[in-house]
Amino acid sequence: MLQTRLTEAEARGAAEATRFQAQLIEAREALVADLASRDRAYAEEIAVFRREVTTIASTPEGANALARFNAGDRVGAIAVLDRLRRARDVARQTRANIESAAEARQIATLALDARGKSDPAFDTGAVIARYEEVVRLDAGEYLDWLQLFKLYANAGRRADALAAAERLEALASNDQNRSVALAFKGDLLLSQGDRDGALVLFRRGLEISERLSRHAPESTALSGNVGAALIKIGDVLLSQGDRDDALAYFRKSLEIAERLSAAEPEAAIFARYMTASLERTAIVLLNQGDPDGALGLHRRALEVRERLSEADPESADKERDVGVSLDLIADVLSRQGNSEGALENYRRSLEIDERLSAADPASAVLARAVSVSMERIGKVLLGLGDRAGALGLYRRSLEIRERLLAADPAAADKARDVFVSYLNMAAVTGERLYAEQSLAILRDLEAKGALAEGGRPLIAQLEEVLARFGAPAT
Repeated sequence: MLQTRLTEAEARGAAEATRFQAQLIEAREALVADLASRDRAYAEEIAVFRREVTTIASTPEGANALARFNAGDRVGAIAVLDRLRRARDVARQTRANIESAAEARQIATLALDARGKSDPAFDTGAVIARYEEVVRLDAGEYLDWLQLFKLYANAGRRADALAAAERLEALASNDQNRSVALAFKGDLLLSQGDRDGALVLFRRGLEISERLSRHAPESTALSGNVGAALIKIGDVLLSQGDRDDALAYFRKSLEIAERLSAAEPEAAIFARYMTASLERTAIVLLNQGDPDGALGLHRRALEVRERLSEADPESADKERDVGVSLDLIADVLSRQGNSEGALENYRRSLEIDERLSAADPASAVLARAVSVSMERIGKVLLGLGDRAGALGLYRRSLEIRERLLAADPAAADKARDVFVSYLNMAAVTGERLYAEQSLAILRDLEAKGALAEGGRPLIAQLEEVLARFGAPAT
């Protein structure tokens, strides 16, 4: 062994010891190169080991440790060897962590799949805990943080989601991954009411996606990324009141989605892209006074989503998609005066939402979906003269929304939801307190620069309403 020969050489003289030391270092480096080429766990272990061993071997103290021991400097020599052992301990623990993370990752993936099938034993909170364990053991995998971001966002854990998005951006090894990180950060800014900031990030993401797609026009996945980016920009423009530009983005996205879906009819992801584009386009048409055109597009989307859900009946996401389409169809029917038709679709959607939310109580997204369906049904019941039925649903919805806002007080979107609930409660009960609470939320959003388009006229209207109420009771 070279280490033994080095010890013998040290006894014969420094020159020979130096020669064997060089051979020992060369042999170690050869072993390092071999191990590093085998798998990622070895590469991580050796990266840590090399940093420490190089520091030790490159110093006279390290090179002559055994000679110093033989010469009587036992304390100094053993100190060097202790450092070497600690370096190897760190390397061994690093390898053990990465191997454990690989196993934990496989289990977490199964738990994520179970969550997607609405298994109540694996709700959003339970799956988050598993992925948090994975990244604690190995924080360097992009896809782990990708899943964590989605889970955090679904649970309404905005600060954690932002940290995960930052980690995603740091780990992104290519432009495609960077565009995904930008989109996620943009989603968070949008939920906080920062439309301008979100739009900047979404446009940067679109530029990346379009460039990548131009360089690989045969890639359907890259084309799909372009379509998804167009939808995000259109959403922001629509929220800012720019309906014409939003419609242009949605239609361009729809063209891409229809082409991809026709090219790969079995690819569910492209079919889902198409339904998203259909629905966004329909929403703009409805706002522009074309309910018939909007209804046609929504029904097309529902047909696709029902087909996808029937093909994958265990998928909670696909079932939820069906509920979204039912809500949107009901919105149009309600606008057209077809209250009974709207009520039927809203109730079907609520049944889906409540079932999915019961299976995943940690999901803020599903809880909000339940509240939205309740609000919509309440509005129809109120129009049909059922004030008691409407009030009961409005109260249940308000309870959900206040709970979600309390868990995420910086969320402008959740504050707007509570505002709507207060406003509905004020309209049904005639109680001044609800009107005051509605106005307080709007003023707070205005102060934060997160007031939605059309919000300032609402402030004036509420102030006028409260003035008619007179002074609050004392």
